[in-house]
Amino acid sequence: MMKGIDISTGGGVDFHSLKKAGYDFVIARAGWGSYAKRKDADFHNNVMQAVSAGLHVGAYWFMYFKTLPEAQQNAVAFNEVIAPYRGTLDMPVYFDYEGDTTRYYTQNSGKAETKDVATSALTVAGFQMEKFGWYTGYYCNLDYLKNHFIEEELTHFTRWLALWSSRKPDTPCDMWQSAGDTRITEARGKVDLDECYKDFPSVIKQLGLNGWQKEEQKKETKKKWRDIVLLEGGTWKYKDEV
Repeated sequence: MMKGIDISTGGGVDFHSLKKAGYDFVIARAGWGSYAKRKDADFHNNVMQAVSAGLHVGAYWFMYFKTLPEAQQNAVAFNEVIAPYRGTLDMPVYFDYEGDTTRYYTQNSGKAETKDVATSALTVAGFQMEKFGWYTGYYCNLDYLKNHFIEEELTHFTRWLALWSSRKPDTPCDMWQSAGDTRITEARGKVDLDECYKDFPSVIKQLGLNGWQKEEQKKETKKKWRDIVLLEGGTWKYKDEV
């Protein structure tokens, strides 16, 4: 199990102190909606300072959409914001779907949100992020999982479940947000507390996602550039072939 926090603008986190306190990862808000210009103002600093402190880092994007093409555009914007951090983010990237998402949809589409709509929006956005090469998941609370989504249609994606309680949820999830708006000594602002039950950094690197190069690709690159020798007559060969 890994211990972590998730943050957005204004967290004021001392990441080196966070690492010393036994935390393992940070999930930082990258932004929201359909445009990359809505990038979280603190995202870059949060990512780079967390990495500098030796923490694993992921990102989340708050969904706002009124049509399915706009849900897909959320993924395009998300990718544009986090693309410079390929090979840096070693935790999943998540779509955050909750009450404000529903309100935005109903107010701007003129329609009631249905389970089909919510599930399709997450699916469209999630698969688009996977096409961009990211290990993708979704964040929601228990009410949304049971009453707003068709749960079995989202099993492809990793689940980050919010249930503010001292007791781990019975509902399966790879990551659990156990508390929100919490004060910790390592941050000036409020943060959310999380537990992670999957070794995402190892999985992501093994799969070559999030911009990380697969281990076998690294070995092949090393063989090409470090183990090559020049033989008589101008022939190049690898050392293990001589």
